Amino acid sequence: MIDVLINRAAVHEGMHNYPAALADYNKALEIEPNYWLTHNNLAFLYAGCLGDEFRNGSLALKHAQKALDLLPTKYWINYSAMAAAYAEKGEFDKAIEMQKKARDDAPSSHKLKTIYRLKMYRDEKPYRRDGVKKESVNSIGMKFQRIPEGKFQMGASFQTKKNNEKPVHQVILTKPFEMGIYEVTQQQYEKVIGTNPSEFKGPKNPVESVSWNDAVEFCLKLSEMPDEKGFSYRLPTEAEWEYACRAGTTTKFSFGDDDSQLGDYGWYFKNSHSRTHPAGEKKPNSFGLYDMHGNVFEWCQDWFDVYQSGEITNPIQTQGRMKYRVIRGGGITNIASYCFSSARHNLAPDLSNSRLGFRVVRSSN
Repeated sequence: MIDVLINRAAVHEGMHNYPAALADYNKALEIEPNYWLTHNNLAFLYAGCLGDEFRNGSLALKHAQKALDLLPTKYWINYSAMAAAYAEKGEFDKAIEMQKKARDDAPSSHKLKTIYRLKMYRDEKPYRRDGVKKESVNSIGMKFQRIPEGKFQMGASFQTKKNNEKPVHQVILTKPFEMGIYEVTQQQYEKVIGTNPSEFKGPKNPVESVSWNDAVEFCLKLSEMPDEKGFSYRLPTEAEWEYACRAGTTTKFSFGDDDSQLGDYGWYFKNSHSRTHPAGEKKPNSFGLYDMHGNVFEWCQDWFDVYQSGEITNPIQTQGRMKYRVIRGGGITNIASYCFSSARHNLAPDLSNSRLGFRVVRSSN
């Protein structure tokens, strides 16, 4: 949970949403007051964020010193945080002293960065952090967000219509993954497949009227494009989808339990006028993902089956008794209960309709 909060805070910081970043870092401190990485990240935020009203050299130094004290082996990144804090306070002699230690201890992969910062402090320039947003763009304009590894409680602890979401069980995802920030758009689909099956036309609207088989074909063809050498694309597993949707939360939605706020985050029956809308017009969740609570249902990799109890690592349902694939997220004709983070439904993989789309996960080969 702490690592989820820290990574989510980093996403907020990359978006320059410093109040949200600080809120997550402080939650992490409440859970574990003596985790060095939380203090280290707070030191860099207070020392170098672009929000003038949030920078505070004294607080930066306090957290940098705490991180240094907590780590048994003095780690170069903590010396670098100390240097940034001193620079923010205008104490450049001390900043240079600490940055030299960071330079001497840093691995070769980070040596140039430490040398650059040392020069900066010698020129009496403070450290400024442009952001740590882990967003990337592929050759056809699809944007991806790096989602950190972590643990979460999968499923719904509350009563649902079909109880497909029980029992609640702990899931461990051992590797980070890159998730599409938006649902695949019609423009992107047409670039890869050459056709657009959608009923509600619009280049930036999510592609719909696609079957699971169609979505898999898109992933395979995109992976084979010359400009995508080194990457492969696939549908998210159901566990990856829910983990990314929750973004560290345990509530019904990624924004809380109050469905009166749903219209701020997704398109569903109360606000959609029964048609899809351009991707990304609503608020994102804390991982920076849009339309996870409505616009179109999204295909997942898994076959649909009942959950098993107990802890499970990197789950994927490779076969199902009902021969249906999982769909997630809710859509334009659905009520709020279909749009919960945990809500799961299913459909035969060869079927399609105007409420069905998908988003993809990218991996490095």
